[in-house]
Amino acid sequence: LSNGNYPLKVAEYFGDVFDGIKTLCFQDGGRVAVGHVGKCGEEVPWDQPLVLEGAIEVYLAALEAHVRTMLREMLEAARSTADNWEMDKVRESWLEDYCAQLALLACQIVWTEETARAFEDVEAGSETAMRDSLRVIDERIRRLVAKVQGRLDATHRAKII
Repeated sequence: LSNGNYPLKVAEYFGDVFDGIKTLCFQDGGRVAVGHVGKCGEEVPWDQPLVLEGAIEVYLAALEAHVRTMLREMLEAARSTADNWEMDKVRESWLEDYCAQLALLACQIVWTEETARAFEDVEAGSETAMRDSLRVIDERIRRLVAKVQGRLDATHRAKII
């Protein structure tokens, strides 16, 4: 706490305070946070910067609220763009636009919705709903495997796997 007025010095301990954050990305001499680095080393830029000023307990509380807001907004964007995987951008390219955890969460949401829809279709009398759903899932997995077998940097490869 004695270094509380120096966010750059405090930043090395963020991994002990926040579960998924290793450190922050700074601007303006360490007073403005513009993103964070996850414990896996992935950089997650924010749409809105956060000025770290005042007492450490004040800016840490503000940081926690800000990270939640930024991640929520990124998840909403990821989820809304996931609806257009096959039309606007294929899934394996879409992954590059979002941090790993949010991409995974958005994929799980989409999978759950598509699976629920397939069950509803079966209940409505469709005999091929599950096979059709499985065909789509298999094709997505096939394309992800093909992407992993290509040239990727370590961070992106880990994100896909």
